[in-house]
Amino acid sequence: MFPFRLDLMKPRIRHPRLCGDDGLFISKGVFNRHFICALITTSFLCLAPHPAQATRFSGAYLLHVCEMDAKGKEVVRGGHTACQAYIAGVLDYHNVLQSLHIAPSIDICVPQNVSMGQLQAIVLRYLRAHGEHDAFIAAPAVTMAIYEIYPCK
Repeated sequence: MFPFRLDLMKPRIRHPRLCGDDGLFISKGVFNRHFICALITTSFLCLAPHPAQATRFSGAYLLHVCEMDAKGKEVVRGGHTACQAYIAGVLDYHNVLQSLHIAPSIDICVPQNVSMGQLQAIVLRYLRAHGEHDAFIAAPAVTMAIYEIYPCK
């Protein structure tokens, strides 16, 4: 199994590749340290992060995630959470732009008493009616959906 002979009764391991006629030995402590170091290094290399790729919600994907069946139940398990989180992220970003006085030309003002469920229904209705957003990033569609109902005055 190993390229060396491990004799637990002896304090040293005789490594066949390193032990020639000169009788070179590797002590157990040195071997264990090297083995553990190699194991840890290999583990870190295997677990090294891969380059991150940005994931973008397309209009079609957001529609799929936000979709409800005829009884009002989500089609994708946990979809309402992802949908509402995406909408909240778009709104938060828009609010940041407003606070920096660099808001885009489409300016939305959502009242404080509007729930995320209501916003999801607005966005869902808009995405169903506007298939032209299917292949594009969903954020502009979310903004336009909310703008139809809550434009700033």
